[in-house]
Amino acid sequence: MRERLFSNLSPLNQGDGLPIPVEGAEIIQVCDNIGSWVAGSCFEVYALLMHIRGTDFVLYTVTDYERAKAFYRDILGLQPAQCWDDLFWAEFEIPPTTLAIHDPARNGEYVKEYPSGTVFLAVEDIFLAVEEFRNRGVEIVYGPVETPICFDAAIKDPDGNIIGLHQRKDGTYG
Repeated sequence: MRERLFSNLSPLNQGDGLPIPVEGAEIIQVCDNIGSWVAGSCFEVYALLMHIRGTDFVLYTVTDYERAKAFYRDILGLQPAQCWDDLFWAEFEIPPTTLAIHDPARNGEYVKEYPSGTVFLAVEDIFLAVEEFRNRGVEIVYGPVETPICFDAAIKDPDGNIIGLHQRKDGTYG
């Protein structure tokens, strides 16, 4: 119940092994009078300012951009929603998300940073999110960087998996 009520909140009490508030977190007071987890009590929590809105897209790296684009288009029947052939990048809308393919070796960018199967999470403010992750000791792989339609960055989880962060300039996600 607690996770559903306060999914982006953590109590300040350090006795139970929960994280120490990070710089920039807001201290708020939560009172629950509806008879659930902390019925009738108030406690202080810190709320992370960053908010993950959903999955923006999943990225598969490919070794032959034209062959991969033809496979997804002609074999799977997916129509490219957007293509940036000069960047070796194509996107296929598969609601509720997008599948992107990219051949990073063709333009010499992000070869190590983009293993196949990278999920990109939509955040409201990418600069705030990157700073918050940095303050929490998370390894920043790159970014934020600006493209014509978005800002993106990447972090690593404790096992070295890449997690992309993404903010569309038009405010949409998913």
